[in-house]
Amino acid sequence: MRFSRQTAAYPCPVLKEDLRECAYLNGKFAFTLDIDTSRSPNTLEIKSELQQPEIESLIKDRAANLALGVHCDKTYYYDLVDLSNKPRHSITLDEQLVFGKVYFFLVVKAKRAISNFSPSGLDAVFNGMRFDVRCGDLLAISNELVFNYGFPPLPVGESIFELVLQQDRDPSEFTVDLGKEKIEVAVGERLNRLLQLNSVHSMGRKKNISSVYLSALVDVLYRITEERQQHEGKPWFEAIRASMESLGYDVMKDNWEPLTVSQQLLHHPYIALFEDDSK
Repeated sequence: MRFSRQTAAYPCPVLKEDLRECAYLNGKFAFTLDIDTSRSPNTLEIKSELQQPEIESLIKDRAANLALGVHCDKTYYYDLVDLSNKPRHSITLDEQLVFGKVYFFLVVKAKRAISNFSPSGLDAVFNGMRFDVRCGDLLAISNELVFNYGFPPLPVGESIFELVLQQDRDPSEFTVDLGKEKIEVAVGERLNRLLQLNSVHSMGRKKNISSVYLSALVDVLYRITEERQQHEGKPWFEAIRASMESLGYDVMKDNWEPLTVSQQLLHHPYIALFEDDSK
């Protein structure tokens, strides 16, 4: 359910972005939204602006609170997330729950019953009127922002690589071969031992992906830009093609940058390492 439709009726005056649609002659309630899709779950940074003294007082006195509405038509996802009484907020959204157009809006809702509410700035026809606000009633509705979520990115990870031990290679180095069904990563003995030790636990696998596999994928993508045709049909190439398409890139075109795309395909695995070290 979205609250911004003109057909909705409310038991007390509701401040809206467009004053022509409400009983207020002045006042403002709007917000901006920045969505960081590089992390999972996504991070939502919200900045609200409210200019109506009586509603502001209710929020300050904790008689009312801000909440963010999130609605997705395609997945039927709906949530109303309570926020703090400050103008800036940071929350998370599980991007797997939404697809297509997702609508965001702010509301101010009563946290308890409020008697004799008489806000300033109303149309003259409301002069002298007082309202009994029930718990849960809406007092303000912001502008509506729309964000378009594409298909969830297809996974690209260790599964497209095959680790091959080469005894005659420098113990700490590796090379990449694109001639097989998987991307062959030929490693020296010492590096192979470390990769195998890491592979048995989650943080170790993130270390492997952040170091060897990320470097290998950067090399692969640079080579793809020069020799696309000869790799079409190989399982590893088609996996990369599908994952890039889910991110909005066409592997057969030149309008993407290998270093940037490789980080996105592997979901920025180094972030987890830094966050773990900071704990």
